[in-house]
This record gives sequence, C-alpha cells and structure tokens, in this order.
Amino acid sequence: EQLSSTNMEFYQTGYILYCIGGYGYSASANDHTTYPYLTAIDVSKTIQAIINGTNFTTFFKQIQNSKMQVTGGKLKKINDRYYLLGGQKFIGRYNPMGPNNGPGFIQEYTNSVRMFDLQIDGNNSPQVLNFTEWLDTSLFHRRDYNAEAQILSGDQEGIMMFSGVFRTDVDLPYLNTISINKSNYKENNGFKHLLHNYHCPVIPLYSEAKQSMYNIFFGGIAQYYYENGILMKDDNVPFVKTISCVSRNKSDSFVETKLGIELNEYLGAGAEFIPLESISSYTNHVYKYDDIASNRELIGYIYGGISSTAANIFFSNGNDLSNASSMIFKVYLKKKGNASVEIAGESQFFQSYPNPFIETLTMFFQNDNMQDIYIYDGIGKLVYASQVKPINGKCTIDLSHLAPNSFYLVKNSYSIVKAFKK
Repeated sequence: EQLSSTNMEFYQTGYILYCIGGYGYSASANDHTTYPYLTAIDVSKTIQAIINGTNFTTFFKQIQNSKMQVTGGKLKKINDRYYLLGGQKFIGRYNPMGPNNGPGFIQEYTNSVRMFDLQIDGNNSPQVLNFTEWLDTSLFHRRDYNAEAQILSGDQEGIMMFSGVFRTDVDLPYLNTISINKSNYKENNGFKHLLHNYHCPVIPLYSEAKQSMYNIFFGGIAQYYYENGILMKDDNVPFVKTISCVSRNKSDSFVETKLGIELNEYLGAGAEFIPLESISSYTNHVYKYDDIASNRELIGYIYGGISSTAANIFFSNGNDLSNASSMIFKVYLKKKGNASVEIAGESQFFQSYPNPFIETLTMFFQNDNMQDIYIYDGIGKLVYASQVKPINGKCTIDLSHLAPNSFYLVKNSYSIVKAFKK
C-alpha cells in the first residue's frame, strides 16, 4: 500500500532505494493515511528480475517505525547520515474547510529535522540507528517544499531548506531559507525565496573554482512571479511557469534570478529532476559545475508532477483542470563562460528587502558591479537616481525622504521591482 502513496520521502544509496512515509488511501485501514513505514528496494535486482520475468518481492524489505510516519518532507544525506527534514503526518481526507468540518482530519507537522543512520541487516531488512532530532516550530514548520543538498562555505556538505507551506499565522508560504550542516542549522537572514514555494524540480550545482552554489528551479507553485518584467504578488499562490536560479557566493550572499526562459505550460509542481549518470557529482549528488562543458550540454530529465490548465484553479469548478503530466523534458545547461549559469536577457538585479519598507531599502544583485538605480512614484515621476556599488551582492539606500503609504518602481538596467513604503 505504501508504494501507491504520494509525497513519500526517498533517497537512493548505491542500488538501495529507501522510501519513507507517504500519504494515500489504505484499503486495510479503510481511510487515507500517512504510512508509518520505511521500505528498502534493491533497484538493480528488481530490474533484473523484471527483465527475467521472475519474482521480485524478496527485493522489497519494509519495517514499521512511527518516526517515519511523514509525508511532504525531504530525505537527504550529509556524509553517511540521513536527514528527514520537515513534513507532516496527515490522516483522513483533505477538507479545505478545516479539520473540524466533516469529513475531519488529523494534521501534525513534524516541526523537526530527524537524523539517523540506515543499515541493511543480515536478512536485508533496513534498520534505523542512532536516531536524534532537532525541534524548531518556527523554522521547520513546512511541507511540500524543496530541500536540496548543498556544498556550503569551506566546501563542506550540507542541505538547504527552501521556502514552503504553510505559515502558522496565515495560509501563505514561508519565504525564508535554512542552511544545515552536520552539527547545526541557521536561518539565512536577509534573503527571501520568492519564485518557487512548492516542491518542483531542482538542479543543485557547485563551482569549486568560484566557490559558488547554483540551484535551478523549474515551475511549480509560488506567491510571486514576473509579468512583463514586473514582479507580481498573488496571495492565491498560483501555478507558475518560472525557471530561476538561487545562487550563493563565497561570502554567503544569496540572490534569486529569473532566467530568460519559461516552461511552456503550468508544470513542475511535484515533478523531479533525474540527472544523467554521466554527470560528475559530489557524494551528496550536488553536480560539479566546473566539469560541465561550456557549450549546450544535456544533463538530465524532468519527469512527473502536475499539469495545470491555468494559474489559479483551486477555487474553480470543472473537470480536468489539472492532470498528472504525461511529458518528459530533456534539460540542457548552457554556461556563460566559466563563471555562472547563463541568464538570457533577465534580471541581474532581482530583489529588494524588506517589502514593505519604512526608511531604507536593501537591494540584492548578481554581482558587485556598479549599478544605476532609478526609482519612480505611482504616476511615473522620477524621485530617486543614483549609482551604487554593491558589497557582497547587496547595498542599502536611504529613502526616508519618499512619501509613505505609496508604491514605487525600483529599476536598474535589467529589470524592475515594485516596493511599498509604509
């Protein structure tokens, strides 16, 4: 039954694929549930048995463990240790009116990062060993989101938890991110991940030469998106076509950049990136950017997920508004010289923070090049013009002289963002 569920956590080590939890209908329980199981699958032997037409059930080994009763989280590794990040336990049928309206349901976020070792015993059954847990109801309260293996400062293995759903105070995504190493975690203050708030395909790449990390996201669901070069906000959190890159430089400064290409439909939510085995990678499956040729190179495929007929369908009536995607996409990477992921005609300046702002506005850039900044009020009048020099990809300007309770357009040579002054 567990293998028919959705939003399982999974990780493959060698030929063994570990599957944890997942949500689905259980015929034995006569209800929808989050499964409390860990299943280990010998992929190589299963494939060979299918080719030979022989029985493969002995290559599936399952144990029950209440700590594995999680759906919508992520399973990653740092060195040889597994990290089960975020997620929830959900029992019953989903009802958008809430748990106290029929049919009701049970929903419990883990609010945790669970760490453990996995071993296969003499009977080829998985064992969970050396279990520990970090609890943080503020930072780890998220599900159905993206968490990716990273190479952190000092070339150490780590994980980044990106934005996810849902905040405890309102049904909107968290926009903050958390960096995790083998011994602790921290919130990445000053950076908000806007363009991909729901699980979608992600490609993690690291350049050792530049000591820079690049994470490329494809579509999904998000509170923010670009329209005609303007950053738009939709609190209905629609499906999006955006392809973007979140990069971190050697000074631990982050920037999110919309790439100059979009998906051709509303795709990506719940989909996965499957890399070519020939792509050079670190032991944690971060891909070695410096080893990829500078010309256009096939690096993998995008498979699965939701195909939506429109951006906002959650409050619409009708059949076939969304379906499981029936397409597989080839993914090609084209590098810009040997320095960064190619950005075709889009923003080197992307974010401003905070928004709304009171007196000062911090801007985040792709690099530390000089920038010409122009700010216009709601009727198009130029109210600020200056040349700024970012340090570690950001700079702060004083806008205390601008009128409050107004929207402003902040522009450089590449793009425009909208900011509101309280």
